[in-house]
Amino acid sequence: MWGFAIFWNVLTLPVVSKIPEELQKGEYGILVILLFNLVGLGLLLLAIMKTLEWRRFGVTALTMDPHPGAIGGHVGGYVDIKLPYQSAHKFKVTLSNIYSYVSSSGKNRSRHEKVKWQDMAMVNGEPGMQGTRLSFRFDVPDGLRASQEHSGSYYKWTLDINAGLPGVDLNRQFEIPVFQTGEKSRYIDDSHTSADRDVVDLDLPVQIKQHHDKTELYYPPGRTKGMAVGLSFIGSIFLGVGIFLGYKFWFGSDPGIMLFIMGSLFFLIGFLLVVGGIYTLVNALEVSIDVSGVKTVRRILGIPLFQRNVGRHQLRDIQIKRGAQGGNTVYYSIFLVTMDGRYIKIGESFVGASTAEKVAAQIKQWLDLK
Repeated sequence: MWGFAIFWNVLTLPVVSKIPEELQKGEYGILVILLFNLVGLGLLLLAIMKTLEWRRFGVTALTMDPHPGAIGGHVGGYVDIKLPYQSAHKFKVTLSNIYSYVSSSGKNRSRHEKVKWQDMAMVNGEPGMQGTRLSFRFDVPDGLRASQEHSGSYYKWTLDINAGLPGVDLNRQFEIPVFQTGEKSRYIDDSHTSADRDVVDLDLPVQIKQHHDKTELYYPPGRTKGMAVGLSFIGSIFLGVGIFLGYKFWFGSDPGIMLFIMGSLFFLIGFLLVVGGIYTLVNALEVSIDVSGVKTVRRILGIPLFQRNVGRHQLRDIQIKRGAQGGNTVYYSIFLVTMDGRYIKIGESFVGASTAEKVAAQIKQWLDLK
């Protein structure tokens, strides 16, 4: 990270010295370069934070149980962390099955990663040899791809451990072996997994209120702030580049049609990303379940955008679908399936397949769906 931060800043900082000269010439588009300098400062800050994290926690070795992890069984284990034990500390443990692949060819080759399946659990620590021991266990369904050797395209499994702590946060990632063995954990029991916890005890993006004849689910604005900020930030960069290219086209000495096309393309993409980020931040979903059926209302800043109503006799099933991916986080959605094949969204922004499955099972029980 230090190498990347230094490389980026060495390339971009010298351009800052040319800004006053360009502004005197009336070339105000040069100010777009400041966006790239901000990225460089962000990389520098991240390098500092990673260094402080390493100095605080040092090596955090993972012991797996079973080893290797098992598709159709369990992925579990523990990590000893150099952190004084406190019962208030909570850790987010995320297990991901990721497809890594290379797109394009030649000089345009770039590697991308797509999360195919993901589960998350909030785990309490316990006293350990180095201060705090973090134990976890996930139930992994059949049908997922096993770990493969690194190549142009391959599948891998990663385990992320994150905790917001006073001072420096903990952020560690492990690439782990997971194969189709069906093995179970020998020492990690049900107390270290969120699969059997009640819905009200889970870390949910929804507020649930139950009355004697009705259940209300409210997904408030800002439930996926990270994705909203990420979309808006990337969109702002695209917008800035589009405005800069547009300025060069209209006021530059040598305008060309490609400059106009590229500027328009960057501006359109940036505009859509910013709008998407704002929508992600301000929209809300209301779901009402009673004896007559289900009613959903989508709102933006409290203003109804659209609503759907479906009678209980029209309902056939509930399904979970993989939704948007923000960084390496996958969000799952819950849909009602009607007799005529329509899909009505009644849940969204769930991090972790097991959490979405738990909520879906509870809704199915409320609706008395077989």
